Amino acid sequence: MSRYKAFALHLAASLVLILGIFMALRSIWYPGPLFHAAQASNLMQILIPVDVILGPILTLIIFKAGKRGLKFDLAIIFLAQASFLLYGLYSIYQVRPVYFALMEQNAYLITANAVEDENLAKAKDERYRKLPAWGPEWVFVKAPTDSEARSNDVLTNAIFGIGSQNLPELYSPLQDKQLQAAALPFERLKDLKPADHKKLLDYLEQHKGQKHGFIRLYTKTGPMFIAINMQDGKVAQLI
Repeated sequence: MSRYKAFALHLAASLVLILGIFMALRSIWYPGPLFHAAQASNLMQILIPVDVILGPILTLIIFKAGKRGLKFDLAIIFLAQASFLLYGLYSIYQVRPVYFALMEQNAYLITANAVEDENLAKAKDERYRKLPAWGPEWVFVKAPTDSEARSNDVLTNAIFGIGSQNLPELYSPLQDKQLQAAALPFERLKDLKPADHKKLLDYLEQHKGQKHGFIRLYTKTGPMFIAINMQDGKVAQLI
């Protein structure tokens, strides 16, 4: 076998593996636009060049049919490639979305690394003492009631991007019609950026004749919107 054939086989195998992993991540942990919103795309931009390109290039450099110690050299390359892949997947797992946290009329995308272990232990409901492993779930968050606590919540959200929505002790299961109650009609949405304004108008145009409300979803990369079907109260689309 020539080194070019070995390179091509290694490259093809790496591409198939990464493509399969990418599709699994998008369907389980990062559905729809959440892949970008949770910043997993940044990690994949590092993972793909190293795992898909560097490994096969090293094979191209060292491969020579009949070379003494070739199997050992290839084993080292594959081991290094597998180790980096596992580390990358672990990093992506650590930033996976675990909750859509609804608090008043806003929702927050909560990632696994945004919930401290000590806060998990304080959860009153046993279901929230362990993070979901297979995709984000909806929870309702009890908002602070006194003015000082609300002010502190606003401040910590503004500075650190964390607040009551990151505390499982305040979580409870989402009840029927809570999404409908939180959703606002397009006309009542305030401080829309021009790009968001256009996206929502385009969405309404595509769903003309249907009644939809919108919940602002705060993510690490900026706000998104969740379209709610006001007839059945179900999530229609992430925008």
